[in-house]
Amino acid sequence: MGKVVEVANRPGDSQRVSRDNLVFPEGTLHLKSVTTKASIVPDSKACTFTFKVQQIGTIEGGTGRFVNATGSSHNSLVTGHGIGGRKPDGSCNMNRALQIEIDTFSSSGTFSY
Repeated sequence: MGKVVEVANRPGDSQRVSRDNLVFPEGTLHLKSVTTKASIVPDSKACTFTFKVQQIGTIEGGTGRFVNATGSSHNSLVTGHGIGGRKPDGSCNMNRALQIEIDTFSSSGTFSY
């Protein structure tokens, strides 16, 4: 089992780039993802959001067992569902951070370490 930890982008990264650490007991993988397509469907009445993001991913090393890791994927998909915050009058605040978010992702490609 592992977990995904979001990390800050590096200077020079475009707005399409996101970085994450994939943390496992044996070490950490450094993942750089570039968004190729994204969509979001808000429901302002229910104050919920559904989104899909297609990405290209690159493993850029790591720590522990994965210190020399490399890899890439060209068809990664992230899907997410969230519940937004509400304004004092009870209406949905579409500009506020999500209160709850559940994401799932799938990816295939090459990987070596």
